[in-house]
Amino acid sequence: MKAALWHARQDVRVMDVDEPSAGLRQVKIRVARCGICGTDVNEYRVGPIFISSERPHPLTGKMAPVVLGHEFVGTIVEVGPGVQDLATGDRVTASGFVTCHECAPCQEGRPNHCKRLAGLGISLDGAMAEYVVVPAELCYKVPDSVSDVAGALIEPLAVGMRAVRRGRLRRSESAAIIGAGPIGLSALLSAKLAGAAPIFVVEPVESRRQVALQLGATHVCDPLNEEVARVVRRETGGRGVDLAVECVGRAETIDLALRMTGKAGRISVPGTFHAPIPTAFARLQGDEKELIGSNGYLEEFAEAVACVATGKIDPTPMVSDIVPLAQAAEAFAAITAHPDKHLKVLIAPA
Repeated sequence: MKAALWHARQDVRVMDVDEPSAGLRQVKIRVARCGICGTDVNEYRVGPIFISSERPHPLTGKMAPVVLGHEFVGTIVEVGPGVQDLATGDRVTASGFVTCHECAPCQEGRPNHCKRLAGLGISLDGAMAEYVVVPAELCYKVPDSVSDVAGALIEPLAVGMRAVRRGRLRRSESAAIIGAGPIGLSALLSAKLAGAAPIFVVEPVESRRQVALQLGATHVCDPLNEEVARVVRRETGGRGVDLAVECVGRAETIDLALRMTGKAGRISVPGTFHAPIPTAFARLQGDEKELIGSNGYLEEFAEAVACVATGKIDPTPMVSDIVPLAQAAEAFAAITAHPDKHLKVLIAPA
């Protein structure tokens, strides 16, 4: 079968690989659509970050080259021994987390903190391929009423939902989303569903600001041409927002979040940081603000499936491109060269 494999930094290749078979408590899925995640792009640009390139992963034993892709939807074509509640023909998506079930966080119901946490498309072969094999326990059924495009966006939607939940956003509170990439837009959709108002989105790319407005932002701000914190305070009567969701992972955006939030405000951080940053902790301490990490999802995945299935959330406007699997390497190069032109790219294996 054809698959897109990460070999090294700026080296993604579409190749022929052996078609996998479902093993014990696994299912084999024919992939319909697979998203290119920001994690995938970072691995392409500056990796290896999470991909094991020098020694096998401690849980899965996998190391590069690895088939990318963890945001996907498809149809089960083979069920391995020991699988219950799933059958050939079921449409499914899947969590990207593979865990040990043995460490203290796993035993305490926090598998996203697993001490040997592995990632689909990072620490074992993923879904940027014609077929993928995953542990059955990771799968969630997707109704036929959900399009392949929407189904492939459930995983990032769950990430945004957890970031908003971790921020304890309440109805009628104000919120600001920093960064209108797929995670930021997912957080926007979640904040809107939670009843937040107003909702500010901070994003330098005009086309992304327009998508944010389409998805429910009440205000959009260009940080390159506006004093965003001043705008937010003016529009909130000097208070600042109750919750800021930082989806970028930079020192300046954490600083902006600190300046945008009001006294006792909260900052949820799903953004990924790859280096230490200076932070004005005086603002955090003096105003009793909270800086809250957010990693992946737990029960939010099932909730994301339900919200898309019932039509409460439609994430599809964030998709900018759908490209065939054969052009996956070119898609990574294009996203890297022109990130302003590619918001969410989906790969179509067939």
